[in-house]
Amino acid sequence: MDDDPVIDDRDRAIIGDTNPDYQYGLTSTMTYKDWTFSFFLQGIEGNDILNVNLNRFTMNNSDNVPYFVWNSRWTPENRRNAKYPRSLITNARSVKASDRYVQDGSYLRCKNISLSYRLRHPVKYVESINIVASVSNLFTITGYDWFDPDVNAFGGDSSRRGVDLASYPSARTFNLGIQLSF
Repeated sequence: MDDDPVIDDRDRAIIGDTNPDYQYGLTSTMTYKDWTFSFFLQGIEGNDILNVNLNRFTMNNSDNVPYFVWNSRWTPENRRNAKYPRSLITNARSVKASDRYVQDGSYLRCKNISLSYRLRHPVKYVESINIVASVSNLFTITGYDWFDPDVNAFGGDSSRRGVDLASYPSARTFNLGIQLSF
């Protein structure tokens, strides 16, 4: 960025880095008698996300603005504490990419947790019955403002990863299962 008083293309700078500093995971399986408990934790630290959702829903117009944004927008009364620009019907300045929309994408997620119980020789001709309950994407710990920090709005396009634009969050799934061994 140059020091002249004119804001132009020379004042642009690279903001954010979608590459994480590191990724980590932890998995464990514990068995006690006929009970088995397992979990898988996964996380990423040090990556940035361009939250285009905030860009689109913060002051691009004056309807459908999230409550937390509307109450934090610039107004003459809120000029000192404003986090977002004032609401205008068409404000091309407030929708340009800026560091306002770049957020920390670090997170820790419980990708899977399961509990099973094995009944041995419950009936004739059945060696065992294993009853399993599991949950995927049980919880995510993050400071990211939107639904899911594990995003890529452009699918497999690695040149544009780290962009959240109306991305569906990871589904939380509950599973019950029975396994029979003869």
